[in-house]
Amino acid sequence: MPRQLEQAREALGGRLREIRKDASLSGRQLAALTGWHFTKVSKLENGKQHPSDDDIRSWCTQCRAHGEITDLIATAHSVESMYIEWRRQMKFGLKRPQRARTPAYERAKLVRIYEPSLIPGLFQTAEYATAIMTNVIDFYDIPDDLDQAVAARLERQRLLYSGDRRFHIILEEQALRTRIGGPQAMAGQLDRLLTLMNIQRLNLSIIPSSAERHTTTTAASGSSTTKPCKSKPSPPKSPSPSTAKSRSTPRNSTCYPAPQ
Repeated sequence: MPRQLEQAREALGGRLREIRKDASLSGRQLAALTGWHFTKVSKLENGKQHPSDDDIRSWCTQCRAHGEITDLIATAHSVESMYIEWRRQMKFGLKRPQRARTPAYERAKLVRIYEPSLIPGLFQTAEYATAIMTNVIDFYDIPDDLDQAVAARLERQRLLYSGDRRFHIILEEQALRTRIGGPQAMAGQLDRLLTLMNIQRLNLSIIPSSAERHTTTTAASGSSTTKPCKSKPSPPKSPSPSTAKSRSTPRNSTCYPAPQ
């Protein structure tokens, strides 16, 4: 599922959570008032289940937030439309949406990417991309155009070496550790990252998993966001010999407890 859609669902859930908390209700109390199973409240707040219009009306009624109903329903419809459009694209396989992203990259002069759990597609090896797309095809039961989709994703990587665009990439340490495709695929992927960090126009920063975090609330959506606390940058950590070839750390590689 596209990150934009996931974020939209999470933001909607965050607004519902804030409304519940403003009403001084626990999740179980709200579930009892609405006649729902208590797990439904958690699923709605975390974006794991999409709320119906009746769900929103019941939620806001029990939380005494009638003025929020119209706006929340409109937001929910917008998120649902995004999901329907995404599913429509998926009916034709993964190749089409992969190619659809390329023009935006071609027009860009500065590409900024934050990824918490996976290596971004722009830097994936064929083996790593194949493992991810295989899971997507199986899970969503969409047409199998795996080879063409992987080729389309890899073709976009030519933009790393052409033009004068710059790339600012921030990864959570977990993105380096999430096991995709087995040990050999991971070793090849980490080695690929080391190679790419020699590109002068590319800056890659890693947020260590040990970095202290703090939580902020977005005023517009009411959703909570966890961010690393700013602190003095730590020295880069070299990949384990068991997962990547030994190399000196490229100068474009930095390891930050927080984005600078």
